[in-house]
Amino acid sequence: MSEDTLLRALRECIQTIDSLGIPAERADKMLLGPSLDEALRHARWMAETAVELVKEHHTEKAFRWLGFIQGILWANHYLTIADARKMNRDSQRPAA
Repeated sequence: MSEDTLLRALRECIQTIDSLGIPAERADKMLLGPSLDEALRHARWMAETAVELVKEHHTEKAFRWLGFIQGILWANHYLTIADARKMNRDSQRPAA
C-alpha cells in the first residue's frame, strides 16, 4: 500500500465517522469494553492523528492504526471486509 493509498483510506474512515456526527476524542485511559460512541470517538482521533503520522513519515505506525480503525468500523457494522479491501487497494494496482 502506498502512502497516498494509506492517506486516502484514513480519510475515508474519517468521512465514515464524521457522517455519524461523532467528534474526535482520545481515550486517555484503558477502557474495558468501551461504548460504541467511545470507540468511534477514539477511532476518529486515531485516524486524524494517523494522517499526521504519515506526513511525518511514520507510515508503519499509521498502517497499524488504520487496521485498528477499520476493525472498530467493521465490528460495529459500518464497514465490510470487502469495503476495507477496496479502501486499501492501490489505485494503480489491478484488482485481484
